[in-house]
Parts: sequence; structure tokens; C-alpha cells
Amino acid sequence: MKKALALLGIQAFLWASPPLVINEIGFGDLCWVELYNPTGSPVNLQGWRLQTQDGEELLQGTVPPQGYLVITEDEGRFRAHYPQTTCPLWAPPDGRIGSGLNPSAGALILRASDGSVVDFVNWGTPSPSWTHYLPQMWDPGPQPRTGFLCRVPNGRDTDQPSDWRSLDHATPGARNPYPTGLGRTSWGRIKAIFSGEPFRR
Repeated sequence: MKKALALLGIQAFLWASPPLVINEIGFGDLCWVELYNPTGSPVNLQGWRLQTQDGEELLQGTVPPQGYLVITEDEGRFRAHYPQTTCPLWAPPDGRIGSGLNPSAGALILRASDGSVVDFVNWGTPSPSWTHYLPQMWDPGPQPRTGFLCRVPNGRDTDQPSDWRSLDHATPGARNPYPTGLGRTSWGRIKAIFSGEPFRR
């Protein structure tokens, strides 16, 4: 009986954590990071940190239950570019997220107020020389082909790079879409089969 209760206690702890995930990332002229709260309670970010490979931000704000908060370099520009986004925003005072988001290779690490790693994602090939390098980083991580990386399905967190997709359209402050139908590569292969011509990417 005691072992069963202990096991239930461990499972409850695991189910209760992590309370937030890094859910979507935008690269380019205006970089941004979306946090998603899959729980039924708000999460206050007081004391939380978001680290990039060589920098970090002390976060502020509250992520609503089953909702989002977007960290953006410029709130005014973000609102102008994504007027449909109604979730809370927070912008670092210096107008830059950590050491910046390089689409070729980089990382984001979300730490709770006690310093524990709640979530992380890295893209491209990680480097042990990074200030905030983690041994468990993926080598290689997913690569943002279109300027956006997001978890698909929304909030999926199995600690694998396959959780992430590079989609054509960003959805900050909303659920990430699950791609349906056949992509350009699949159609190219099908056409090659029926035409008898070699498939070219």
C-alpha cells in the first residue's frame, strides 16, 4: 500500500511538471517566442528565466491557463504584424531576446524560479562552447526552413526533435495547426512515379 501511494505521488509530481512549454519560435527581422501553459492554473513568471545559447532574460508576466504568452523584441511592431494575436506580450528592455535568435543554430532554455530546466529546444548543430549548453541537446536539432518552428501537435513535448515542425505560417497566441494533405515533396514523388521522369527536389 505504501509503495502504491509513493508511486502515485511520483506520478502526480511528473504530471504536474513541467507547467509550461516553449511552443513556437519566430526568426527574422522580428524574433519572438511563444510560451504555452497546458494546465488549468495561471503561471506567474516572476523569477523565471529564458536563456539563449549565450544570453538570458529575466521574465515577467503571467501565462493564463491553457493559454499563451509571447516574448517579442518589440511589442508595437509585433502587434502591427500580428494584429490577430490577443494573448499577453512581454518585451525585453533592451529589445533583444537573450543573445538573439540565429536561425542557423541556437537554443532556448526555460528555467523556473528555482533554477530547474522546465523546457528546452535547440535547432541546428549545438556547440559545447555555448554559455548555456546542455549535454542533452539534440545533435542535430530541427532546422527552421521557413522562419518559424512550432510544436506539432500543439504543446507536444516528448523531449525529441520530432516534436517540432517548420511551417509556412505562424500562429502566435493560437494553437499550432497540424499539417494535412501532401506537401510539395510528396506530390513531386507521385508525379515522378506516374510520368516516368526522375524525381527532383
